[in-house]
Amino acid sequence: MSGKARYVMPDTPNAQMPGVALAGTPRTYVGAYALCVRDDRLLLARMGPGTVDVGKWTLPGGGLNWGEDPAHGVLRELDEETGLAGTIIGLAGVYSRANLRSPDRPRDPVHHLGIVYTVEVRGAELRHEVRGSTDFCAWVPLTDLATLALVPLAAYAATLIAS
Repeated sequence: MSGKARYVMPDTPNAQMPGVALAGTPRTYVGAYALCVRDDRLLLARMGPGTVDVGKWTLPGGGLNWGEDPAHGVLRELDEETGLAGTIIGLAGVYSRANLRSPDRPRDPVHHLGIVYTVEVRGAELRHEVRGSTDFCAWVPLTDLATLALVPLAAYAATLIAS
């Protein structure tokens, strides 16, 4: 298990692994994500080996630690996944999607709530995450988003940019 918090419905405890939902038990995953646009490019991170969406692109961000403020979590995740520091400009939107369990999503069912912040980044040199949920990051031209394999959260972010 990674160091990220897993949230379990109060009536479905798991005594063997506190904080981790039992297989098939609905759970809620809350994450904070950075929507960073610079020079008509969006900062994206590629999902790494061992993840359900390996090879697909997402926003920098991820699960909140227990009790962590989402504004702190998004900046922590931005640093972990890209090596960049940032300043929160505002709330861009809230992503909400319920995923059912299936052969390609064996850890579900999960309700994914993503708090998406508009973030202005400082610095230019990207650093790829090592041994994390992502393995590569890049500034992607907005015109290329339609051709990339995006996780649903990143597709949602593209609609925020377009509006």
